[in-house]
Amino acid sequence: MKNRQSPIKIVKLKELTTEEYARIVERRGLAKLGDIETKVKEIIRRVRELGDYEIIEFYEKFFGKKAVTKHNLKVSEEEFEKAYEKVSEEFVEALKEARRNIEAFHKAQIPGKMWIMKVREGVYAGRVWKPLERVGIYVPGGRAPYPSTALMASIPAKVAGVREIIACTPPLPNGEVNPYTLVALDIAGVKEVFKVGGAHAVAAMAYGTETIPKVDKIVGPGNIWVVTAKSFFQQ
Repeated sequence: MKNRQSPIKIVKLKELTTEEYARIVERRGLAKLGDIETKVKEIIRRVRELGDYEIIEFYEKFFGKKAVTKHNLKVSEEEFEKAYEKVSEEFVEALKEARRNIEAFHKAQIPGKMWIMKVREGVYAGRVWKPLERVGIYVPGGRAPYPSTALMASIPAKVAGVREIIACTPPLPNGEVNPYTLVALDIAGVKEVFKVGGAHAVAAMAYGTETIPKVDKIVGPGNIWVVTAKSFFQQ
């Protein structure tokens, strides 16, 4: 039996030149961070000023065609229905069970009863819990779907009593949203879904556009573009 060649290149530090060692340990991500911050800042500015137009124009350049338009930027009821036709019943049942488990866990975290006491005449103190009005969740969707993110980001907000939850997720080249992501959002009870990803999505939810409403808080993971964009609104 022949030995298989490892796909991983193995190097010994003591055999490297100073230049080779520096190249290996260089934090390339950090070296590019300044460039990304500059580009994200420009994206945020354009979304704030141009709204839907910037999102539509970006995807036209990105895909080389008009995959996203003013009319399909928001996911339609028909698209939700078609998404169910593309996933298995086992997948749907698994998501429903996950939803029940997540709901049970977060219901157990709900704070105790609210209370108010009179300290003296005209002075009151207490503890009041009040949910946010509108929350936006970001669901990644580049190389793979993330249905678990759709559940984990939206269900806690539902349990907390948030009145309105919207979601942004990147579109596919055909202008659709990954069916696994759509089904997960539907099962989580999120019906306001918009086809936009990256820094554009964060800016759109932070400022609002003609189609995408402004939110009070943005949650959900993402790549360096998403994280960088969120950092501008956390300062």
